Amino acid sequence: MGNPDPVWIADCLAGLSPTEPPQLAFLRRAPEGIGALPGTLLCLSASFNPMTVAHAALVREGSRLVSPQEVLLLLATANVDKYNEGLPLERRFDLLLRFAESRPRVSVAAVHHG
Repeated sequence: MGNPDPVWIADCLAGLSPTEPPQLAFLRRAPEGIGALPGTLLCLSASFNPMTVAHAALVREGSRLVSPQEVLLLLATANVDKYNEGLPLERRFDLLLRFAESRPRVSVAAVHHG
């Protein structure tokens, strides 16, 4: 994937509306993720502001414990209990996509309702 384009990331996020029912916007689907159901999905939902070694450790340990076919890194663009301070959303997604790039079972998605 290389360097994710900030405009492309912003376009992906633009489709998420706080007035519509919650939906996922995938910025990356794991190339080796769940192919046929049933499968095990490990979901880590966080603000990733920024992605840290602790987030990576949660992915690693969760994967060790449940051996998922796919890991979903989920970032809510609007968290009910947090202010949107720190890194811009596009930069957070850039970091998540870079983390996922070398991990064929990792997907990255956004949701508006957090």
